Amino acid sequence: MDENRPRRIRAPYQSSILIKFPNREIQGLSSRDISMSGIFIESKETFALDEECLLVLKLSGDDPEYTLNIKSKVARITKDGVGLIFLEMESDSFVHLRNIIKFNVNNPEVFFDQCKKRPGFKG
Repeated sequence: MDENRPRRIRAPYQSSILIKFPNREIQGLSSRDISMSGIFIESKETFALDEECLLVLKLSGDDPEYTLNIKSKVARITKDGVGLIFLEMESDSFVHLRNIIKFNVNNPEVFFDQCKKRPGFKG
């Protein structure tokens, strides 16, 4: 990551999380915050840096249940949890992700300005 490049706006967001790795699944996790390029998940589980996974994020309040499936990679590991970066997602998941952030971010104007300058979900 380019340290001179501003980070994506992060929004506080708690949701039920499932992470699918090739050889295991971790259920019952909760997100802390989310951006257009990644998510931080609270966990005491063990993760490997750069390990690819499928993030299954349940949208809170939706009935029937709706989930976003986002191909991701472990980018940061702390004592409080794990940071995933997004690698690939369907276009409808991208729209839902943008709406999640739009409705949960502290400063929507800055978020909209960032979306104009960096419209995708990477970096």
